Amino acid sequence: MAQLKEKSFRAFLSSPPLLPELLEHIDVGTKWYFLGTLLYVEQKKLDGIEQLQGHDDTSKTLMMFQHWLTTTPTANTEKELTSLKELSETRLQEIEQLKLKLEDNNRLQVPVEETSETIKDESSDDDTSSNGDIVMKPDDKSLTVNLQEDEVVEWSQDRVQLTRPSVDQCKEVISKLKEEHKRIILRYPSSDSTHVLIPTVLEKGTIYQLEIYFSLLSRDDILSFSSQLSTNKSLKILLLTNGSMSDDGVIALAQSLQYNKTLKSLYLGYNPGITSACAQSLAELLLTNNTLTRLSVHNTNIDTDGVMILMKSLKTDNTLRGLRLDKQHKKLCSALPYYEHIKDRLDFV
Repeated sequence: MAQLKEKSFRAFLSSPPLLPELLEHIDVGTKWYFLGTLLYVEQKKLDGIEQLQGHDDTSKTLMMFQHWLTTTPTANTEKELTSLKELSETRLQEIEQLKLKLEDNNRLQVPVEETSETIKDESSDDDTSSNGDIVMKPDDKSLTVNLQEDEVVEWSQDRVQLTRPSVDQCKEVISKLKEEHKRIILRYPSSDSTHVLIPTVLEKGTIYQLEIYFSLLSRDDILSFSSQLSTNKSLKILLLTNGSMSDDGVIALAQSLQYNKTLKSLYLGYNPGITSACAQSLAELLLTNNTLTRLSVHNTNIDTDGVMILMKSLKTDNTLRGLRLDKQHKKLCSALPYYEHIKDRLDFV
């Protein structure tokens, strides 16, 4: 058999069979699991993702693709070419779009849904452009995290990224943290690690951006650093996403941020545990806090009642410049009598 030549990602997406033909031979439970099988993601990894609690299919799909991209970033082997050609045409297009987004934003290391928007801020910083957009320095040499590894700590010029860190590793990071490390990224942190790391780094007052992924923060977890968050004068961007927040945590967080005078952007998207039960707390935050300019609560379970509570707060709050919601709420919001006055501040995705 002739050796297959290396092809680009688009080149080998040419002649896939129909999906029903594949289903005759492959018995899998969910769409993301099915795709992972075809992409030759190891069974152990797929089972591990499947068993994660508090994550919906969207989050699991992102985890599966992130793992695939970090272990087989290009389709240049016969094995990958053969498997990927067996995907349906529709599914292939979806994979291509997601892969391109992940590759474009891989260095930024934030979820695909958040990297599709520009995180803006009015303050000036060495790592921001003239219009406030966050940019990565061209000499950033950090490596991509391999999701198979436990207890990984990666340092770069202006950030530190921790994946499933132990308490001892958190203490070591605290001791080595310097003024130039403006960004901390936590993936799959335990409650103990969160309690050790977050209060101390917030107390240092040098962190500009904090991101936490794939770790359901309880009310107690939030309260462990609430006082430091309330008085912090350096943190401008806070991302708690991908199954990291529920109603109890949001309520505690909102109370902590009411009198914070520094935070500009709060991203709570892709948290299915967030419902309308915490909408009133978020609305009170918007009415009390005079600094927050962006709030993202898309891909949550906030329903119509919760959205209406947030809409009412915008009638009075003049600080928030951007509120990101699920697009299913656009029709209802556009029917509000005051919609014309707030529509430029709404983003439906």
